[in-house]
Amino acid sequence: MAMLREDEHMSTSRTRPLSLARLAGQLDLSVLLGIGAALTLLAIAIAASGSIGAFLDVPSMLIVLGGTAAITAAGYAPGDIASAASAGARALLRAAHSAGDVATEILELAAEARTKGPGSLHRILDDHATNDRVHRILALAAAGLPVDAIDALVERETRAGTQRLSTAAGMLRRAADVAPAMGLIGTLVGLVQMLGVLDTPSKIGPGMALALLTTLYGAVLAHLVLLPIAARLDRAAEDDERIANLCRLGAISIARQESLRTLELQLNSALPPAERPRYVD
Repeated sequence: MAMLREDEHMSTSRTRPLSLARLAGQLDLSVLLGIGAALTLLAIAIAASGSIGAFLDVPSMLIVLGGTAAITAAGYAPGDIASAASAGARALLRAAHSAGDVATEILELAAEARTKGPGSLHRILDDHATNDRVHRILALAAAGLPVDAIDALVERETRAGTQRLSTAAGMLRRAADVAPAMGLIGTLVGLVQMLGVLDTPSKIGPGMALALLTTLYGAVLAHLVLLPIAARLDRAAEDDERIANLCRLGAISIARQESLRTLELQLNSALPPAERPRYVD
């Protein structure tokens, strides 16, 4: 029953208004430039040796794009699909706060709490916390929850967020497996159409285009679009887990009223050297 009340506290913690810029984050140019560069190079190679229009075929697109979407969706619940769409959009955004920024903010909030007293932590979070997750998790310490309860709540929240991103990445990988298979199916359909009109040379072209372009579309969709985004989601899951762990360390340290030096050492132990803050002289 006590754990239920703690869960309710975590879910009903005050949500601070976020500006549009912080909510949307920034476009991750590495993802956009990588996929865009690959598609651009492919288009240049095609244009250099022929007409791009010859590589555009609506039936081939319907087989590969429509078939991949339909078969992938058949293996997941509607909620999973909606979650994957949201997570996929997130893969194109760069996090507004890096792990190093989060660690620095936790140290600043902990220093402010030590100066004004533990009882002022709620007000300090409301006034100065810029990261919503930092605000939400450190509020557990401000509420006076025991360390074990904080640890359990943060672990459950982290597991849920990581699972959502992992499910989305798995769905994209499933789609990447399906796309070449749909291309192969399109190839077989095109070959059957060709064999049916061998006595009419003028009708062979559409079947040949379907046979070849579906294979091309399937490979491009899988390896130039879906798999890079899935890899980005894996990275986002790792970043989420790292930031949640930093917040957990900060909340537990504040609950135990440990020194800033101890907190800094704990936070830095969870960060790569390049992102470790130097807060305590």
